[in-house]
Amino acid sequence: MIDTLRLNLSDCEISSHTPIIIERSPYLHDSQQQFIDYDLFVDKAGEIVKGKKAYYNSDKFNITINPKYSIKTDESDKKILFDIKLGDMRVDKIHETNLPEEKFNSGVFVQASLPRYLHPTNFNSLTNLEEKKVLNQLEKDLSGIGIKTNIWDSNISRIDTFTNLITEENFNSYSNLFAIIQGTRLQNYTYNGETYLWKNGEKQITCYDKIKDLIAKTKDKTAYGFLPANVMRMETRYLRKRKIRSVLSFLNLKDLYKNYDYLRVNHKSEIEKTIFKYDVTDVERMTGNFIKEDMLYFYKKGSRLWFNNYLKMFGVASLLKLSDMETIIEKVNEIIDSDEVKKLKNKRMVKSRIKNMMNELRFKMESSKLNTYITTKTNRELYDELKSKFYRLVA
Repeated sequence: MIDTLRLNLSDCEISSHTPIIIERSPYLHDSQQQFIDYDLFVDKAGEIVKGKKAYYNSDKFNITINPKYSIKTDESDKKILFDIKLGDMRVDKIHETNLPEEKFNSGVFVQASLPRYLHPTNFNSLTNLEEKKVLNQLEKDLSGIGIKTNIWDSNISRIDTFTNLITEENFNSYSNLFAIIQGTRLQNYTYNGETYLWKNGEKQITCYDKIKDLIAKTKDKTAYGFLPANVMRMETRYLRKRKIRSVLSFLNLKDLYKNYDYLRVNHKSEIEKTIFKYDVTDVERMTGNFIKEDMLYFYKKGSRLWFNNYLKMFGVASLLKLSDMETIIEKVNEIIDSDEVKKLKNKRMVKSRIKNMMNELRFKMESSKLNTYITTKTNRELYDELKSKFYRLVA
């Protein structure tokens, strides 16, 4: 169920031989003025390591180290001001505090996909026991590069949970359905008809074509032939500590596995509130309203053939699923040029009219609220399929 975890290591010792990359602050080319470096962490030898940020990337996990304070420029006198806050203490310089190094090093974050720790991809979810096994291994792997920590004392700063639905239709067939779903208090985004995202600054709910996602990462269309052809991934993502604490009532990794059932309930609830909050009659009503809006666009043009033009738009949409506009126009021109039946007198004008009509209808189709994809099922039937499958999987 869990995919990505981002953990804030609450206590860690960093070896002076840890292969962490330090990114220095930039400088102005004309004056060579150096922007100030932050105190990032203290290594085991007691050295304060400075820079803009630090990071380490491996096949299994990524580490980022951010400063625990910010530096800003006062616009009135252009002086560098330090805004340093550690707990309830305010100090002028980080290294003058008496905090132990594991507290000073509390800006260390490690992120990993738990399924990809055991498998080549993150397609399949892990059991509760497998996830614990991965986290214990992560602690050992961190130690292997010189970062000693108790992983179970870390705090969660991001957590992604997911459900895979094996669908009857290809992902694009559900695009009409997702076009009418509005997330409560969430902004809606669509990416190439292959990803639908509802989000704010702290939370994301997303649906996407998981098989296409895997293929895009490997560039190999044959690599996942053993998987089902149509898999819709539904994910919830909590991106901030504040959000995690408010919805789960805990931050500590150890507490997560004491309340794992609640995490399952919460995942179900988030998908339900965003995607499956409607019944099938609501979907039918909303679909009808979207169809009406598209029809009104043609109706308001004033032509008595407004409904014919509306139907033509769907015809263009179907053609564009078979080939691109250039190929379609090319074949139209070939037919006109070879005409021996209608004895067309001005073939150039006929070609131009058809091309203009096609381009206009394509524009209407692309800007249509209810785009069209080839499927014999209604939005009501598609919604009922997804909803019933989701509830069976998360029961």
